[in-house]
Amino acid sequence: MSEQRSDMPPQLSGGEEERKPVVFAVRIDPALREQVEGIRGITEQSVNEVGVEALIAWVDNKLADEDVREKAMAGIEEEERRIKERKAAIQGILEATTSK
Repeated sequence: MSEQRSDMPPQLSGGEEERKPVVFAVRIDPALREQVEGIRGITEQSVNEVGVEALIAWVDNKLADEDVREKAMAGIEEEERRIKERKAAIQGILEATTSK
């Protein structure tokens, strides 16, 4: 699995600048590597294709997980609370300086 080349073309999405692929390497058990290499030999997929396929499946799985979705929403709500607190603090400072 020491393949260096990228088989992915740069992705373009709706008028955005060209996005270049990045390297994302993982360490795996030698037994898993043997399995991956064996299956890659049958499917004729590149290491990159296998990795991208696995990561897409992982992301899809996590996004479908209700616990993950609840954590994401809780994080958003917490961030909104912090922003409101900061806004109130800044408004207080501005009001104090304009009333002098």
